[in-house]
Amino acid sequence: VRAEELFKEFASNPTPENKIRKRKLLKKIANLASSMHEAGFCHQDFYLVHIFVKTEEDDAIYLIDLQRLIIQKSLKIRWRIKDLGQIYFSALPYISKTDIIYFWKNYSTKYYRNKSLIKAVLAKAERIKKHTEKKY
Repeated sequence: VRAEELFKEFASNPTPENKIRKRKLLKKIANLASSMHEAGFCHQDFYLVHIFVKTEEDDAIYLIDLQRLIIQKSLKIRWRIKDLGQIYFSALPYISKTDIIYFWKNYSTKYYRNKSLIKAVLAKAERIKKHTEKKY
């Protein structure tokens, strides 16, 4: 199942069980992003639609569309911003401010209080939103 579909379901049916499940998925996605970035990888198309969840495997997550993957010894900050802006933009309709803070805490304690990075990610998401609105 695409992660986006699950997040839509969680938003439309906010039961305590779904809230717990949403948080577990947010943590898995944050950990994936963190591991990927710390290893020097950037997806470049890091949206919820490119993350699949195997519900029969305790919501194991799988990232698809890796053909544009960038690999660097030390990932430049612009690539973190790009990936994080994309995942934030795609999750925004389905998550709360508390969910966002939870994601950041799980993404990295190193970047959790980095206000300039957070502002850059929010600005990137806003640019994606404006670009998307122009298309339609």
